[in-house]
Amino acid sequence: MMRYLLLLGWSLFFCLPFSASATVEPESKLMTQKYMPSVPVSSYKYDYKESAKGQATIDFEYWGDHGKTERQYQIYLPSEYHSGRRYPLLVLLHGSERTGVSVVQKWIPLAEKIGIVLLGPSHPDRDWPLTKEEVKIEADIIEAMVEQVQEKIAVDPRRTYIFGTSSGGDLALYMTFLKPYLFASIAVHDAYLRNMEDYLRAEEPDHKIPVAFIAGTNDRRAPIDKVRDSADFLARQGHFVLLIEFLGHNDWYYTIASEINAKAIRFMSLYKNGVNKKDDRSPIY
Repeated sequence: MMRYLLLLGWSLFFCLPFSASATVEPESKLMTQKYMPSVPVSSYKYDYKESAKGQATIDFEYWGDHGKTERQYQIYLPSEYHSGRRYPLLVLLHGSERTGVSVVQKWIPLAEKIGIVLLGPSHPDRDWPLTKEEVKIEADIIEAMVEQVQEKIAVDPRRTYIFGTSSGGDLALYMTFLKPYLFASIAVHDAYLRNMEDYLRAEEPDHKIPVAFIAGTNDRRAPIDKVRDSADFLARQGHFVLLIEFLGHNDWYYTIASEINAKAIRFMSLYKNGVNKKDDRSPIY
């Protein structure tokens, strides 16, 4: 029954209206779309400045094997928020030289439109470390932040999602095997799986998180060939994967963030996960 519902949900996704051509790879769980963004690269504006307007900045302490780690994260509650309703929770991982403020800021219009709670962690180095050990620590810290938000805010643990851009997207992809039961689905921009061997050496997760890659065909940081390889790799490991290629787009998120975010949430919101507790790991859809 679960498999039937999953396949039904994926088939319905194929029917959603997209301004793009779509292909499905044979004997694979990979769907590829090509999309022309509304703004050409020649018209991109590169003077974006962060603004925390409407956001709350939360000081956070994480106690792990290496002692205390102090961090901050941003929270945004939609204006319609009330504790009698459970909202989807979207974790947002910023890119290089940014903080959680930047990516939360760009998701606020959608949060208001469809009613989602935004959680934007910040790394003090304004970037995310991607070595094997550091990635595990970051994943644990993010999980602890999610748990704190679940305790304090009316969110639905079955609808916890993660989106990342640039190095934040690279980190988000590691959740496919580091935190397979924490997130119902993942979407990334300007990112690819940096080390496939880390995935293969990890304990294979029973639950394969659906993943969407949103990639620019002229992206130097995350070359399209490497993104395609990552999408194909995860599909062949059993993940449902959507690859959206923005024709002519580079790595700059902020000018066309609204289009990228709309594609991401359309994919992610198709999925629900099991209750995020280690003693209840039965995924539901």
